[in-house]
Amino acid sequence: SLDTFPYAGTTTTCESLYMGVPCVTMAGSVHAHNVGVSLLTKVGLGRLVAKTEDEYVSLALGLASDVSALEELRKSLRELMIKSPVCDGESFTRGLESAYRSMWHRYCDGDSPALRRLEVLAGEDLDKTAVKHADLKAQRANATAEEDNQSPIKKVDATSKGGEPQIMVNHVSSPEGNQALVTAKAQPQMMVNGVSSPHSPSGRCEANGHSSR
Repeated sequence: SLDTFPYAGTTTTCESLYMGVPCVTMAGSVHAHNVGVSLLTKVGLGRLVAKTEDEYVSLALGLASDVSALEELRKSLRELMIKSPVCDGESFTRGLESAYRSMWHRYCDGDSPALRRLEVLAGEDLDKTAVKHADLKAQRANATAEEDNQSPIKKVDATSKGGEPQIMVNHVSSPEGNQALVTAKAQPQMMVNGVSSPHSPSGRCEANGHSSR
């Protein structure tokens, strides 16, 4: 039989071997790749473990082509499996219990890979949070600096050539000379966005083409 890859068989491989059908498998880098490797090695069929795809094909062709060797292997395969550690439940259980006890002793001594991993992840999260807060703080500081650098709308008293006061709005000054916006004798005017209201004895103001009442 041919083992699957990258996810190797487990129960199906055991059933195949117990029924006298040898299995060809391919080793990989993680547990899911290597279940067949473990089973075949414990049964004593490590020679049927391939390391590459080409070797996998070659092993399968060689096993299928040698009928006499395949027949002998099929006759002895069930006995090989029964006598192997795969079918030694008592030894397997003792080994598993020993591994559990060893893990517990390591945990009691503070040697816990899982906790160390959590600490590393927690540290990475704290670092990312600190960087994020620093970026937000820098953005706020930059925004504040830009606002401070912007010149607000000011009312500035300036003197024209005739010595008359003027008004500046949005950095645009009122006309000079006889068209001064504020004088002692003329009617008051207002300038909005660089456009002054016409002289009017009623003292009305005009903004964006609309006259006040």
